[in-house]
Amino acid sequence: MSATQASRRRGPADPVRVLMHRHRELCARATHPLEIAAGLEAHGITDRVAWDFRHRDVFSLAEELYARVPRERAPGHEHRAAEPQRTAVMPLVHLLPGLCCLTGAVTMRLRPADELVAGVLTAVAAGSALLLCLRRGPLHRGAALSSPGQWLWTLWLAAFSLLGERALAIGLSGRPPTHLQALHPDPAAVARTTALAFAVLPAAWCAAWFARKARSRLAPAPSLREFAAAVRPLVAGAVLLFLPCLLGLLAAADLLATGRADPAGIAASAALGLLFFLARLLTVHGHPAAAGLGCALACALQAAALALAAASAALTHPHEGLLATHPGAVQGLTCSAAALALLAHGFRALGRASSHSSPLQPTLQDQRNATP
Repeated sequence: MSATQASRRRGPADPVRVLMHRHRELCARATHPLEIAAGLEAHGITDRVAWDFRHRDVFSLAEELYARVPRERAPGHEHRAAEPQRTAVMPLVHLLPGLCCLTGAVTMRLRPADELVAGVLTAVAAGSALLLCLRRGPLHRGAALSSPGQWLWTLWLAAFSLLGERALAIGLSGRPPTHLQALHPDPAAVARTTALAFAVLPAAWCAAWFARKARSRLAPAPSLREFAAAVRPLVAGAVLLFLPCLLGLLAAADLLATGRADPAGIAASAALGLLFFLARLLTVHGHPAAAGLGCALACALQAAALALAAASAALTHPHEGLLATHPGAVQGLTCSAAALALLAHGFRALGRASSHSSPLQPTLQDQRNATP
């Protein structure tokens, strides 16, 4: 039996800690996980050996070492000095989507004749502001930003939150609309969408809080299992911090738009906001595929509800049941199911040490996704 195999068998519950001490100098001087991977391979650690250390390959093992070993100050880190100056600016940047939506909502209310033009301009402005928020700050994660599927699902979910309830009600009534005005969003839907845009700011704060707390538990964790156990409550904590902020914004939007709070509408929009938050949290920490699947699940369920409504419109007796009596429940049920699925996956995926590498460096998975 080789010395490496013997040390692994006699090692602690966290086998990676052996490599942390053995290759501390290599890891401390590295500026990218690829450098650690190259050094490990030079020392004879192959993918098969990495499997014994509970990793699928050398690259995954190197990414965990890069995340857990404190590094010496490198020339590439001098731009950290500019971080305090940017801190005061970032909240203003994350307010831009909400301000764009608020401006558009006021314009549509004051000038109903130009509602379509104002809606298109608002969508373009809010989308550009959201893109700016995702390019820097706590909601940014390198190559994971540009996933066409996620943008498509996001557009669908936003459009359904504005028009889906009215479209379902019209379809299930069996009386197709006689003019396009029937498909225009009602003021409550516009107000809740504006509240969701303002929720980008608390989402960024909660994401930053989670990332900071999770990374602070990397070094002192005695084993991977204990690190995962310490991170799971942080996932729940981030959700519990975000939800009251989201609910408060939605309730205030309802009161301003209609003078009363609609619990069902607020719950449906809160489910959508929570889905967006969990999807972005997973994307930020290197799991964009799971985030896309969660949003796609909600879109598929909503498309099925629209197809049922369209089929019902062609029947002599319109469909009766949950969809007919509570068309707004479709968004709440579909987004809640997808959000719960992402939350369950997040408890497992966000407990991995490789999900918390330095935010200043792209993960190996990001680099592989960006490679043509």
